[in-house]
Amino acid sequence: MRFHKNISNFLLSSALIAAATTATWAADLQERLVVDEGVIRLSDIFTDTGIHGDEIIMEAPAPGKRTQLSNYQLTKLAEKYELDWNRPAYLKRIYIERGGIPFKGKDLQQLVMNEIRNQGVESELNVRIHGRVRGMYLPTDATFDDVYFEEFEINDQRTRFTANMILPTGTKERSELRISGAIEEVRLIPMLNSVVGPGEIITADHISWVRYPVKRINRNTIQSSKELIGHTVRRAQQSGKALIKNDIRVPVTVARGSTVTMQIRAGKMLLTAEGRALEEGGKGDVIRVMNEKSHTSVNAKIIHAGLVEVQSNSTKLVASR
Repeated sequence: MRFHKNISNFLLSSALIAAATTATWAADLQERLVVDEGVIRLSDIFTDTGIHGDEIIMEAPAPGKRTQLSNYQLTKLAEKYELDWNRPAYLKRIYIERGGIPFKGKDLQQLVMNEIRNQGVESELNVRIHGRVRGMYLPTDATFDDVYFEEFEINDQRTRFTANMILPTGTKERSELRISGAIEEVRLIPMLNSVVGPGEIITADHISWVRYPVKRINRNTIQSSKELIGHTVRRAQQSGKALIKNDIRVPVTVARGSTVTMQIRAGKMLLTAEGRALEEGGKGDVIRVMNEKSHTSVNAKIIHAGLVEVQSNSTKLVASR
């Protein structure tokens, strides 16, 4: 009896060992088919891959790109690594994506700007890249410090550049990007950041400082906030526009047709008379004013609301008193 029991135990153990030797792993497709490495492993595609999970199946696509495996390839992989996988009837192929860090146009502009600085150009600059820069990615374990320029040339006028940029890929293959663009020297100037209408007094809150091409700045361009704050506009002005001096004026303190006091200095005497403004103007403006009694018009500087100072030593004002 004991002999038969030992034989039974031996046969059961042998069966278990044989089963373990020929066992297949129950597997399914991964829900998220995304890899970060430069290679695709079996465990990136299937679940429950057992001891074969780290087997490299193929090279991964470039960061941000994807590759595909057909149902035939998937079936062959499952057979090769003895995975117990039942292919769904509807499955034709799968797509495996390589993760990546988006590399945008503004990132490229900053790298170009840094390289221009490295070449000794210290002026404030704007950089414009020719063409579109999109759909570019860095590996998830890379940084923008891993990007470098193999070639970088600036023309003698410092207005254009050409460059050959090397991007990390996380694989043996390297990615090159040939770029060119324009360089502009810029200066910060004040611009309105909202619509301002005539009569509205400009304050510091209305102003933003914007980088503007130096070649488009002339002596009439407003470059100081002092030329704006406390002033108003002659006509409605949109935001984000470079302003010239003729766009701005001091607020109207004397309206056309209003009564004003005219004063003129004659030696140590200060003579006054009543007048009527023939033009509107603000503090400091010179306008035409008519003496109400003599009906003679003269140029007068606006001192403040209701008071103007005659700009000549004419005796007509005195004679009219």
